[in-house]
Amino acid sequence: MTKTTIRFVSRWCAGNLLAVGPTVGRTSGRLPLWTSVVARPRTRPVQVQDDAEIVPESEPGLTENGYSSQPETIERNCRIEKGQVMRSELKSCILAALIAISITLPSQATENLRPQVLGLIATATPTPLTCADGVCSGFFSTFCMQEKRPKPVDGQRYDLAGRADPLLVVRGPDGQENRFSGTGLLEFTSEGRYTAIRVTMATDRLVVSGPASFAIEVPRGVALVPHRPADDPVVQQDDRALAAGPRRFAAESFFEHSNPRADAALVMSRLINLLPHSGPVPARTRHEVWDRSIDPALMRGLTIEGIQRARDSYDRCNYYADAGYRVRLRGCLDKAHDMLLKTLNRDFWESETGW
Repeated sequence: MTKTTIRFVSRWCAGNLLAVGPTVGRTSGRLPLWTSVVARPRTRPVQVQDDAEIVPESEPGLTENGYSSQPETIERNCRIEKGQVMRSELKSCILAALIAISITLPSQATENLRPQVLGLIATATPTPLTCADGVCSGFFSTFCMQEKRPKPVDGQRYDLAGRADPLLVVRGPDGQENRFSGTGLLEFTSEGRYTAIRVTMATDRLVVSGPASFAIEVPRGVALVPHRPADDPVVQQDDRALAAGPRRFAAESFFEHSNPRADAALVMSRLINLLPHSGPVPARTRHEVWDRSIDPALMRGLTIEGIQRARDSYDRCNYYADAGYRVRLRGCLDKAHDMLLKTLNRDFWESETGW
């Protein structure tokens, strides 16, 4: 965009300056078009006598209509006027260049900014992952810690940061659970927004005897920074300092303490994880998801209003699907979850400036 803008301004300036015209010839006696404003009629002051006809007295070298007939005078006046025109055009070019720079630089700066640092919202209880073809994945709620940075694009990779690590919970066929740090085992990929992220894990990274189920437990204080190659450590350090600093701690009161909106988002994210990522869902399965999502350990710490808000969204989305609207339950819940977290995030941004 920068090169295109500069090229356009350069051509425009060059065209305007060339349009001023060539130097006036000494022998042709003809004036170029741009000198039409130069050869202005000039008269001397009118001399008035009693009872005399008022007649303007011409200057030497002027024709009857007031135009100069002297080639030297024409060329001198034209040269002066041409200099004035060129200075005016040059000022216009400088002004156009400044305007182009003021428009281009902010957009270029935005393109060079890294995506937002995200906070990974605590889950209170382990969230089950869905496994297929050697890969387990899940939907997890996030929030934005930097309002003025661009949101992540679809496919943007993130790295773990913050004061804590998520835990990978592995339950074996005998029901025994083992917990591992998710560092080095989990991958975080954006879906093009700051309210959710997809967490994946390749099952071949763990050696498990017999069939097993996987879940992720997210404690408070976990954050995500945009993935950066090892050759750019400075920016990564700045992001990590923010992810582990007081701003992440302040976010807990908005997203991780018990309040109706945060509780509703937590329940909806659990519902979303129990639904297939794509494809139609049978009506019977849709109406059973709520019962499957009920976990006494999870519900114990949530507000009644938050649970009811999630239930209202779930019933409304099911109604749309039953009525024949082209709406998938997962997609509908996803949008309700997105809108809820955006409202919470706006309150978080407005709570303190300068981030």
